[in-house]
Amino acid sequence: MALNFSNANQRFGGKFPESTYQRKPVWADVSTDVKDVTVREAVEKAGLDWSVALEPVFHKVEETGITRFKEVDGRLAVVRSDTKTAIGVVGSRYTPFQNRQVAEFLESVVDEGGIVETAGSLHGGRKVWFLVKTPADILIGGQDRYTPYILAANGHDGGLALHISMVTVRVVCTNTLAMALNSNPREWSVKHTESINGRVTQAREALDLSFKYSEEFTAAMNAFAAHPMSDGAMVDFSERLIPMGDPNKTSEEQRENVAKARLALLATYKASPTVDRGTAYGALNAATEWYDHLRNADKPAYGTKKSKESRLEAIFFGAGQTFKDRAVALLSA
Repeated sequence: MALNFSNANQRFGGKFPESTYQRKPVWADVSTDVKDVTVREAVEKAGLDWSVALEPVFHKVEETGITRFKEVDGRLAVVRSDTKTAIGVVGSRYTPFQNRQVAEFLESVVDEGGIVETAGSLHGGRKVWFLVKTPADILIGGQDRYTPYILAANGHDGGLALHISMVTVRVVCTNTLAMALNSNPREWSVKHTESINGRVTQAREALDLSFKYSEEFTAAMNAFAAHPMSDGAMVDFSERLIPMGDPNKTSEEQRENVAKARLALLATYKASPTVDRGTAYGALNAATEWYDHLRNADKPAYGTKKSKESRLEAIFFGAGQTFKDRAVALLSA
């Protein structure tokens, strides 16, 4: 398999020229820049100064020609105070964490250890998040700069616990990586059936928001940078990272999509000006750059608000992190 951008262009109908690379964070178009304000002030500036309430859920019942509505036992609707829109349905034990409450909790956790940079919500407020920039950047190989952030995210739809996590952004290409390290968990979370009162110290200690995370991250990345990788090994990595699946259970279209994704990853590795080829570090950067900025770029909906929100959701909370964890595991084996 030839590893070059021209082949990727042919496979994707010319949709992947180098000019399509984004040089801004994935959250830039779906958030509000709130630099130079406190976490609490960010709530208002980012349009998050609304609350949610729990209200009964009803279903329609037809009996002898009469329509009436019966309350659903054990289910409650999560309703925004400003728009009166139901943004989730939850169980009776669910406790909402209000946006301002989350901001105040985050402010206590970081104390004076960071500056809130951006905040936003996804899918009509179903997920709300704050991103705090920490004071010191990380240097890999003495020159490749990463900015560590603390991400606080909360769900109002019953699908996401309140969690606070460590996220790093590679400055040159704005790739996002939340890497699990041996002695440091990358996130702390609390379910909506529990309380966050009195848990500031627990969150702080669990994440160890200190130099320790940066030191371990630096050591792991430098180890990848020192590990040589041939083009053949990169092809094998792409095939294991993006598996084809059982040929008896996949359609021709699915198999073609997997082949396209692999080729796009290989083209990113070979052609991206921000990827140092020949090492496991370059392979990891290619994987994160492809996932954050090029995946599905040939789709008609790419670039729409809905697509951008879904992409950010995957990177912060879902399949994106699973994908990157698998990349790290494969390269560490």
